[in-house]
Amino acid sequence: MSGKLALATSGSIASRSGSAGHSDDGKEALEHALASFQSILSDEERIKLQHTRGSSCDAGSIIQFTHELDNLDASRKGKSIATTLYSLFQTVEQFYQIADTYVSSHPEVAALVWGSVKVTFMILGNFTSYFQKFSELLRGFDQFVPRLAQYRQLFPDSTRLRRATYEFQAAVISCCAQVVIATRRTWQKQLVTALSLSFQAEMRPFVDDIRAKAKQVKEEIGLAKAQVDHHEQTLQSDERRHASRFRGELSRWFARSEQEVHNLRQDELARATAYAWNHLLEKLSSYDHTMAFKNARAKRHNGTAEWVFLDDHFLDWYNAEDSAILNVFGMIGAGKTVLTSKNKHADNLQRANIVDYLMQHRRQQNQAITFFFVCFDDLASQRSEHIINSIIRQLLGHVLLDTDILRSLKISKGRIFDHDSLLTLWTKAMQEFEVFWLVLDGLYECTPNERGIVSGFISKLLRASDERHKVKVLFSSRECFRNEFDRVDTARFEVSLSAQTISDDLRRYTKEVLLERIDARDLVIQDPELLCEVQDEIGLGGEGMFLWVFLAIQDICSRTSDYDIRHTLGSIPRKLSDTFDRALRRITNNNKTDVARKIFCWTAVVRLPLTVDQLREALAIEVGQESSRPDLYPNGIERLASWCENLIQVDEASELVRFSHHSIRQYLLAMTGDFSINHSFWDHRVGELCATYLNFNDFKRAMCLLVVISGLLPRKRFGMYFQAGREVMLHEPSRGDFGKPRHTRLQAKNKSL
Repeated sequence: MSGKLALATSGSIASRSGSAGHSDDGKEALEHALASFQSILSDEERIKLQHTRGSSCDAGSIIQFTHELDNLDASRKGKSIATTLYSLFQTVEQFYQIADTYVSSHPEVAALVWGSVKVTFMILGNFTSYFQKFSELLRGFDQFVPRLAQYRQLFPDSTRLRRATYEFQAAVISCCAQVVIATRRTWQKQLVTALSLSFQAEMRPFVDDIRAKAKQVKEEIGLAKAQVDHHEQTLQSDERRHASRFRGELSRWFARSEQEVHNLRQDELARATAYAWNHLLEKLSSYDHTMAFKNARAKRHNGTAEWVFLDDHFLDWYNAEDSAILNVFGMIGAGKTVLTSKNKHADNLQRANIVDYLMQHRRQQNQAITFFFVCFDDLASQRSEHIINSIIRQLLGHVLLDTDILRSLKISKGRIFDHDSLLTLWTKAMQEFEVFWLVLDGLYECTPNERGIVSGFISKLLRASDERHKVKVLFSSRECFRNEFDRVDTARFEVSLSAQTISDDLRRYTKEVLLERIDARDLVIQDPELLCEVQDEIGLGGEGMFLWVFLAIQDICSRTSDYDIRHTLGSIPRKLSDTFDRALRRITNNNKTDVARKIFCWTAVVRLPLTVDQLREALAIEVGQESSRPDLYPNGIERLASWCENLIQVDEASELVRFSHHSIRQYLLAMTGDFSINHSFWDHRVGELCATYLNFNDFKRAMCLLVVISGLLPRKRFGMYFQAGREVMLHEPSRGDFGKPRHTRLQAKNKSL
């Protein structure tokens, strides 16, 4: 960002709002919040805020910052906490990017917002308990992050959107101020406060205000977009009516001074160029490549996978003078994906994931870092077009706007982003970089054809590299896919995740998960020696490695006495299939067969994962139903992971419902019995259920439909609307009677799910 960060007193920063000329757009509230925040900082904290001047704020900066937060407390065990905060930081980053372009009067405001947030969470990170409690309040915040392309386009011309944006950022800063105040109390005051109000209860109103303001921003974006679309539709008819007035304005235009006209033209040209650049980038790829990364990163347990940075093959790949490939292989459940999102630097003993490590150690000006994690339950991520285009867009996100690259981007769009034009784009963009890093995980989830297209394109990048512009690829996969890049004459290194290499990680992971379950009262053991027995026995691992450990501990937690635990420990299965069967039997014993089977079926066949609220609606749909039935909604849907014995997980940030591992889905599709899933049947049935939903009487009136589309109705009631539409659009109409008219289709006897 070009603007300088200038610390100000509470009076000076607030006084600017009077002369800004835009007090109606809500900027005054943000400036007052920033002034109030600065007034409570200590001198040392103000120095820290001063040091944020000139620091970048982009996707890479957020990844690096969340990594730093997780490392503040070296003694902390368990999963990543800071990853839950990613979405909140992302909204600040979006404001930073937009304000850098459009808030020309006081560009330091956006820098102060980012700096204030960084200082706050660096303080909070030293209070592990508070840090964890605060992150829990932000669960599901992903849904409030708007699309940057629309945000950037609509922000300059919508007063309502600007006001909502400034009010949202003001709410964030007010929350930051309260966090600082809470952490500064003496232990005596903290004790007194805790007796009447917990930290989480104290912060909840501030977080709720952030959520409400974030929702308002998204609603204003929808409204502004609708207004722009309407304006474009009527513009042509209005053009003739306003022609004479435009001619008058044109004559006055030429009467202006030559310098004024030149400045106006330059401003308009810069704005048009920036808009064209962002518009083309959005056309190139709108896929959110960070979602899967955040999901994998959130699973990581600090301190595991430390061995990889000591591995000679990894070091040889990292330090290679020329382009090189590193293949990371392992069996199912061995932790390949989490490894690519989690590692440790051997020199300074700081935990870092591979992507974090690369970002932390890159020289900002000459290294570009890209990554893509293919998901088994996201069909879009398995398309070669999305993988390749996302990689190129990430690279372009590292470069400054360049007219030559912009021209090539326009040409590429005209050629529908074919590989030759993308290779040209990559070559031009790489002139600014010495090393191009690519971390690619899960390519084995793609079809052989899609996999071949991706590996073919990456092979072209490797061939196009030279001694001045190197390509370093980390390819995480299964053993059977080790020959994907055999046709490329490039140095190759391999790291294998075997039982021997990850044995220490398994034992550490086992110990930490057991302690987490004991702290949460999910596991109660009377005999301390029994805990050691459980830890030793499960720490040996089984087929599936980390996945097996996770499910084996779940089995132990379901037991109600020390005797039962010892008995279970003596007969614990080592094969994944037997472990899955045990979990399914527990579901049956708990009388959750029907609801769990429905959850499994929906989760197995949808094209995109459902959120918790969407799944709640989906479970209450029956073929032939005429309108929504809230009385059919399952109560306590937040317990769905427990209903399914943790074979299903809920992502904390996005609240998306997924299988805990792709092998669980594969097992249910292949097995026989009460929980078996006939994919063809259920794929067709889900299509019918979605068509039924879209034809509910709730949506018959146009005004009601408009309100649903605008997002003004509660998400918990009609959150399935767009998901159902996507499922129907992507459904194969040739199957059965799904393509028949609704009145014919719904005459069929209503079958229970």
